[in-house]
Amino acid sequence: MKKKFFIAISYFILIINFSYAEIVNLENPTFDKEIFIPEKKTIEKIINEEVDLWYGVYISNKKVGWFNGSYNKFNDDIYKIEEKLYLLMDIPGLEEGNKITMESEITSSMFYESTFPYRMVKYNELTTDNQGNENSKKGVLKNDIFYLKIKNNNNEQEYKIKNLLHSLNDHLSLDAWAQESLRNK
Repeated sequence: MKKKFFIAISYFILIINFSYAEIVNLENPTFDKEIFIPEKKTIEKIINEEVDLWYGVYISNKKVGWFNGSYNKFNDDIYKIEEKLYLLMDIPGLEEGNKITMESEITSSMFYESTFPYRMVKYNELTTDNQGNENSKKGVLKNDIFYLKIKNNNNEQEYKIKNLLHSLNDHLSLDAWAQESLRNK
C-alpha cells in the first residue's frame, strides 16, 4: 500500500512540475458553479495582517519536507505572497529493494492588487530538483493581458492569457472560509 502511495505522489509531483498544459483564453467566464466566494471584508482583514507560516510535510507520519508561506502588503497597492515547498523522499525503484531519492524545491512569489477585484499582477516560480532540472514560470499583467513565460531547462514557451481571473480571493479562499462564521460542515 505504501509503495503504491509513494508512486502515486511521485507521479503527481512530476506531472505538475514538468508538464505543460494547453492554456485557453477565457472568453465568457461563468461563476455559477462556485462553491465558496469569500466576503470582501474577510479578504481585507486577511491582507491587513502580516503572516509567516511554517509547516512540516508528512507522509505516513514520516517528515518528507516543509512549507513556508509569507503573506504581507508589499506597498499600498500590492499584496505579496511568497511560498516555498521543499520535499526529500525515497521512492521505490523498479526492482525490489531499489530506491530513488527525489529532492525538489518550489519557490513562488505572487503579487496581487490590494484592492478589489484583487487581480494577480505578477507571478514568479522556480522549481529545481536533485537531477539538475530547473523549471521557471514568470508572468506579468499588462493592459488586461497576462504575459506568461515558461522555461523548462532550455525549452522556453510564451503565452498571452486574456481574461485571467485568478485573484487574491482564489488564493485566500480557504483562509477566508475558516474565518467566516457561516460555514457548514
